[in-house]
Amino acid sequence: MKRLLIPVFLSVALNANAQVLTCIKAQYDLPGGKDYYLETPEQYPEEGTTVISILVGKDGDVIDAQIDSARTTVKDYLQNRDCRRAARRSSFIMSEPADSLQGRIIYTVTKLSKYQIDSLQTELIVGIKESISSMNKKSSHELYKTDNIWTFLELDTRYGFIWQLHFNVNSGVSGSKHIVNANDLRGFSRESVPGRFKLYKTENMYNFILLDTFDGRTWQVQWSYDDKSRGIVEQIK
Repeated sequence: MKRLLIPVFLSVALNANAQVLTCIKAQYDLPGGKDYYLETPEQYPEEGTTVISILVGKDGDVIDAQIDSARTTVKDYLQNRDCRRAARRSSFIMSEPADSLQGRIIYTVTKLSKYQIDSLQTELIVGIKESISSMNKKSSHELYKTDNIWTFLELDTRYGFIWQLHFNVNSGVSGSKHIVNANDLRGFSRESVPGRFKLYKTENMYNFILLDTFDGRTWQVQWSYDDKSRGIVEQIK
């Protein structure tokens, strides 16, 4: 089985006097196991890498952890001991049946200067502004064609409200608008964001699929000239 080195989380500490940000990243390499909880050391060592060889029992707990001196660049005993203690407090999920698994936890420490910190903050702010701008460009209401040239569906992309629209080219005869769904479909996630809900056509001209792009819920949507046949049904996974 191919061994994967997967980043799990990042802890940071700021030295106010030196204006230096210390980052410690915990990773693991454990064939047959998935991360459940990785603990970082309480103390932040100097820049470098501490590699801990681990033995994981069938319950997922780390039952032994030893410093791998051949792979470790931080040599200080106290710092390595703290990394070893953190590794022993970590736990995993056994994705393959076994009495025990052998692997590694890798703690990598880097320090960022005030200039690097400012650059990261600038990139973060720019990214947030771009996301907001992209979100604002999405429409709160969209029209979807049906296979009937006189009929469209109007969707409120924030809440999932749907209307059936008919237009008429005869002079003096107006179109009509009928409710297909009048229920707020946001569920537990209450964000009313433009573009949250989308409609997709099916092979049946009277049926569409409504998707909540936030949580993946779907509904079968049916439009009809008959009021009793018009509505939506949630598709339970």
